[in-house]
Amino acid sequence: MGIKTKSIYQNFTHIKQQFIKEKSKTCLKARINDFFLICFLFHNIKFKKIQKYSSVI
Repeated sequence: MGIKTKSIYQNFTHIKQQFIKEKSKTCLKARINDFFLICFLFHNIKFKKIQKYSSVI
């Protein structure tokens, strides 16, 4: 491998590693957002049930 080819390969490898890091960060952010969305929806459903039962009394 020539010096220029080696440099291009190292640059490509670095870009690939950065892409993988960014993809995993994005995936983690999406999982965290999904978790909070599920918690929010569960809280709303629970709150509506409490309101429903308290209005019956």
